[in-house]
Amino acid sequence: MVEVKYYLDENIAKSVLKGLRRKGIDTVSVTDVGMRTKSDIEHIQKALELGRVIVTFDNDFLKLNNEGVTHAGIAFFQDS
Repeated sequence: MVEVKYYLDENIAKSVLKGLRRKGIDTVSVTDVGMRTKSDIEHIQKALELGRVIVTFDNDFLKLNNEGVTHAGIAFFQDS
């Protein structure tokens, strides 16, 4: 079975990161990888390089997907 690894966007709370890690889920934040304040396309490139799915509330990542930008996956959650 392939383990999915996650890359949490800047808009994901630290409590989510900590909770996922407590469950043993391989997760990094943009801060962990030195990408804070970088552009969305830079985040996609970094997550792809690391083989990680981006977790985000930012629908700009969906727009990049629709434009054909290559990525390792996008887990989009609508902010309520």
